[in-house]
Amino acid sequence: MSDYKIGILTIGYNRANNLLRLLNSINAATFPTDDVDLLISIDNSGTKDVENAANSFKWLHGRKKIYTYPERLGLRKHILKCGDFLDFYDALVVLEDDLVVAPSFYMYVLMTVNKYIENNNIAGISLYTHLWNHNAGLPFTPCPSMYDVYFLQMAQSWGQVWLKSQWKDFKRWYEENKEFDKADDFPDFMTNWTKSWLKYHNKYCVTQNKYFVYPYNSYTTCFSEAGEHSVVSVSNFQVPMMFGNIETLRLPDFNSNDAIKYDIFYERQGLEKFFRLHDGELTVDIYGKKIRQVKNRKYLLSSRVLPYKVIKTFALQMRPQEQNIIYDVQGNDIFLYDTEIEASKSQGNDEENHYIYYHRIYGNTRLLLKTCFKLIIEDVHIAIIQKRKKYKK
Repeated sequence: MSDYKIGILTIGYNRANNLLRLLNSINAATFPTDDVDLLISIDNSGTKDVENAANSFKWLHGRKKIYTYPERLGLRKHILKCGDFLDFYDALVVLEDDLVVAPSFYMYVLMTVNKYIENNNIAGISLYTHLWNHNAGLPFTPCPSMYDVYFLQMAQSWGQVWLKSQWKDFKRWYEENKEFDKADDFPDFMTNWTKSWLKYHNKYCVTQNKYFVYPYNSYTTCFSEAGEHSVVSVSNFQVPMMFGNIETLRLPDFNSNDAIKYDIFYERQGLEKFFRLHDGELTVDIYGKKIRQVKNRKYLLSSRVLPYKVIKTFALQMRPQEQNIIYDVQGNDIFLYDTEIEASKSQGNDEENHYIYYHRIYGNTRLLLKTCFKLIIEDVHIAIIQKRKKYKK
């Protein structure tokens, strides 16, 4: 049980069947009490289909409240307006209509809210766990630990908990920071989102050094069906959900030495200690996407071949990727640079091995792919030589 008042907010627009699928999964979950408020907020789509579906739904665990609007709000304005419901709750579970929840999602919510609601390092709590690095377009595996959650400097929209005090801080920041420009500490692909409210919450996390709590086992999954974010349905963001009931969770203190933390680029934080460096001396860029952060700090750990002095090299073999650093696995895939000392690009990495490592390609397919990579590289090399010869003529 919790001493805090926690509501469940579902968000719909023009997909009645999707909303009912979500509501039915919530109804089937485990609740320690039948005194839970269910809020259904429906943007104006010009029809009554979604509202009729919401009215027909029988909520078994408390009071049901339906909110509609006389005019279309649009996704960003609708989501941000829903934050005002926190005037009446200490925390809100926020679920858009392309999600379903695990049976134990509410028990997870109760325990994490009790642990983190008063921690100002925490901007919110995710119910979803990422298995994909959206910035790099590659798989992501959070490093397992003795705990059931880790910390990621990224807000969530595929199932999240907003905490009253933390959300109010974000809203104040948002009102003063609506202009959105590219920045060294923020992924470009998020900057280019046009309809998103989430990119502002992400930018808030980065600029204010806040984190979301993330579960290793997901309590939601996402259908990513055609709608405001996508013109087609995809299954790329479906993840395995926790199944069955939970009684306890192992939840770390935010400042615990054992707590696992990642930045918004999905790069592990705290790797300085494995090189006996001070905090703030190392930029971690194993995915190779921190293009504008190369010389922000003296030392750089990257998979990219760059013109700086190489201090040490590592392989890409262990999973997750940072384990190669922790266990000092020697190879030629990841480089520790001193960015204050320039050098020629004498080293080279195995680019096809990067692809094979992240996409888990084995056996004959692996050999075939390596051959294809070599042929492609040779063709490019020949084309460059021919172009140079033609230019000299």
